[in-house]
Amino acid sequence: MIKRLDYKVPGGKLIRIKADLENGQIRVIAISGDFFIHPEDVLTGLEDSLKGILVSDVHALSDAIDSALAAATLIGFSKQDILTCISRID
Repeated sequence: MIKRLDYKVPGGKLIRIKADLENGQIRVIAISGDFFIHPEDVLTGLEDSLKGILVSDVHALSDAIDSALAAATLIGFSKQDILTCISRID
């Protein structure tokens, strides 16, 4: 089932999530918005690392986000904002 969610970061940018879920598990996810991330290719790595994780498994989501974005510079949002957005999608 395809799910979509727009999340406005308080005092920050928009995060847009589009995910294909099966029984609450992420099959495919696309993360976009009006935020900035450097280097940009870490976003693709993040999306890949989230595949197979249940959106209800906040610990696994957090670990995947922390790992994928460890060397990234985030502008207008935080790792916690990504986690909040994804955990609300189901």
